[in-house]
Amino acid sequence: MAGVPVVIGVTGLPGCGKSTASKLLVGEEGLLIDADRIASEILKDKRTLKLLSEAFGESILRAGDLDREELARTAFADKVSLQRLNSIMHPPILAEIRRRVDAAVQPRVIIDAPLLCETGLVETCHLGVQLESSFENRVRRVQARGWDAAELKRRDSGHEPELKRRLCHLQLVNEGPLEAFKQKVLELREGVCYNGVSVGDAKNWRLTLLNFLNSENAWAIRSPGTQIHEDHR
Repeated sequence: MAGVPVVIGVTGLPGCGKSTASKLLVGEEGLLIDADRIASEILKDKRTLKLLSEAFGESILRAGDLDREELARTAFADKVSLQRLNSIMHPPILAEIRRRVDAAVQPRVIIDAPLLCETGLVETCHLGVQLESSFENRVRRVQARGWDAAELKRRDSGHEPELKRRLCHLQLVNEGPLEAFKQKVLELREGVCYNGVSVGDAKNWRLTLLNFLNSENAWAIRSPGTQIHEDHR
């Protein structure tokens, strides 16, 4: 299976730096698949709007168009509502992500997906990377989206951090200066490029990558307690 694209999933709670990390990892020669962007495209589909209005009421529409803020307020109000939203949105999002992965001709594919593990999408990846950051730092970062601490907590409720830690192969902490974080992500990209000739044996490929990263001084990335779990691909 030499020459197949290396598929890397990037995940984490809102405000962890997923977008920054994903853009750095993809570089100029890779393919970036942004789950949130795909979701935005699907939300424009009339069939999706019909399903959402049936599930959450006409209040989520304004002149026939989706009021995303109202949808968020309604869908994140409780777990039942969030599950209802996910049951509508996740199937087409996952199908489109998998279609793009299967069609990829680039040497590296980066999947930027907040719910990489919760949806089982991590099984599509050779490597799952979870970003972590303190709540305080994340609040500061998401202020640019117009979110406050209460809104961030609501959004966090749809995530399962422990599941992310268990299923991802690596965790990268984003707490210090931005440039230091970027440097660590670039080191990871260097390791992927160096070891990405063949990923037919995903487990050995990951072990080689970890050994490469661990050879770097002050590498701010750690493996989960289970180390390398059983192969997905």
